[in-house]
Amino acid sequence: MLRTIRIAALSVAMLAAALLGTAGGADPGSFLRTAPYELIVGKGGGEWCVEGDAASTLAEPADLRGPHFSFSLACLFKAPAIPDSLAASLPALARVPPAEDGVEFLFTQVALPAEYDSEHKKDPAALTSWIQVGERRVDLLTAPGIENHYVLSVPVDEPAVLWVEDSGRAQGVDLRSGAQVEPVTAYYNGLALRWFELDGYDTGEVDFRNSRRAGWIRCRTGYAEANRAVWTEERGWAESGTVFLEVSTNWCSETELFTWELDMSQAFTVDGEAPVSWTATDTDDEYWDRLTMVFAIPEDAAEATVHFSPVGTVGHKASGDELTGTRLPNFAWKMDF
Repeated sequence: MLRTIRIAALSVAMLAAALLGTAGGADPGSFLRTAPYELIVGKGGGEWCVEGDAASTLAEPADLRGPHFSFSLACLFKAPAIPDSLAASLPALARVPPAEDGVEFLFTQVALPAEYDSEHKKDPAALTSWIQVGERRVDLLTAPGIENHYVLSVPVDEPAVLWVEDSGRAQGVDLRSGAQVEPVTAYYNGLALRWFELDGYDTGEVDFRNSRRAGWIRCRTGYAEANRAVWTEERGWAESGTVFLEVSTNWCSETELFTWELDMSQAFTVDGEAPVSWTATDTDDEYWDRLTMVFAIPEDAAEATVHFSPVGTVGHKASGDELTGTRLPNFAWKMDF
């Protein structure tokens, strides 16, 4: 299936040449030429090249990935006219005239499958795609998809970059070299973007006292997990050079006798840094909260350790007294990305 995004317009000179050919008995089509910035988008036609061909980009980092999309390029090459092999497999291309003087075709084929998955579920509504040819922008109706191919006429040697903007941030791939342009490097450094299960914790019986009373509290849960992410629905994009590390666990914020409010700027740290944000939400147990802490960590960090010590304030419900813990436990959750 082929779809012309921009209908080719014949110049006055081309029309005159076509009419002259008709008067002399020549094939009118032999005089037609394709002007620059004509784009044909289609699917099918088999493989245009295989790994090892000069035009193959399967071994190159000709990939893009975002929160809601991913694709890899299989093949890139240029020619002054449609090659016979493509014309034979895609008859609609056989009707495309050769490029006019000073113009060439760029041929792009998308790989099946992509090298990467999107970070989240694919969502075309979050995307805007176009090809930038020098100062000219050629808009695409959809982002590159499986088996899509593009045939674009451009001025000879004019730069051409395929761009995809996802949730406000654009990345590109050079349609001459396959090189990434302004990539979000955290997507391509080989480090995992996923959820990690952690061990939970058991504080044991922690003693608290003041001059008038004493008591103990024990908190324990098997639930703790962390997510390494570049983009999230709640926060958008991580700052350049960093990724999010979102840590969640449960906390016994109160018992029948006491409340235990954590100092979130000290209770949880990653490599000595406090979380950039945190939330506490209710759970099914009235005495427990679900804590979620978000840290910013370097995008190239191959590991991270979350340190947890229940630093905070313990209050006696009946009297309102504050009590101080004698020995607080420490926990460390290490993740290799």
